[in-house]
Amino acid sequence: MKKRTGTILTLAIATVGFIALGFSKKEVETKVDNANISEANFSPTTVNTNFFPAEIIKMKNTKKSDLDLFYMVKGKYSLSVSEGKLKKARDISEFIPDLPTSWISSYNFIEITTKSNNKIRTAYSENGVLLTDEQKNLLSNAEIDTPVSIAVNYKSRNSISEKYDDREMQVSFTVVPETKAEFVGGYDNMIVYLKEHSLKKIEAAKIKEFKPVSITFQVDENGETESINLTNSCGNHQINSLLIKVIENMPKWKPAVNSNGEKVKQQFELIVGPDMC
Repeated sequence: MKKRTGTILTLAIATVGFIALGFSKKEVETKVDNANISEANFSPTTVNTNFFPAEIIKMKNTKKSDLDLFYMVKGKYSLSVSEGKLKKARDISEFIPDLPTSWISSYNFIEITTKSNNKIRTAYSENGVLLTDEQKNLLSNAEIDTPVSIAVNYKSRNSISEKYDDREMQVSFTVVPETKAEFVGGYDNMIVYLKEHSLKKIEAAKIKEFKPVSITFQVDENGETESINLTNSCGNHQINSLLIKVIENMPKWKPAVNSNGEKVKQQFELIVGPDMC
């Protein structure tokens, strides 16, 4: 009798265990299903990189050094448009890719201004986004390194008063070559060259007080560096001079080329500073 009672008790415990396991499994499956649903509904935010038409060759660093200095070479101008694109342009949206047309009810006027050799030239239109022959001519004749300013005066509907207000948007950029100059061997090899000829010569103790240094330079039609200028000091004259010397002795580049296939000069900027990564 005791043996039979023990067997019944064992079966009861096993049954409860299987039921509990079933509920547990169901709960796990439910959680997994819910997680899959959440993941399926997730949509990452899209970043509009066109908002930054900066003439940056590559903001990419090589392996981190023990001395923790970051090296970067980029085009001198933060906002730029190639002279080839300006020559082909028929309306302002071709070189202002993020023109907020949804805000604009109508255009009052568009004024384009260039400054070259201390001469200021302006072309005016009331034709909306379409460029006039005068504006096309002004842009197509803008030389490399010419600053261009565009004033877009327009009417925008006020959502509160429901009236149309006059507003103005200013856009400025600099003209750059159609094909950028390039260090022979590529960007990574250029960074390696810069580090090998400067980083190893900088004392580790001086790195702690190192301020970001900025040096502009130009690559001429023959691929040689020239017009080297210190625009922001690191706080140490010897290090500043060392970096300038490294740029002076830099191997040849493949020069920039304009839209006519001619080799032209292009300006760049070297930035060296503490690596915060």
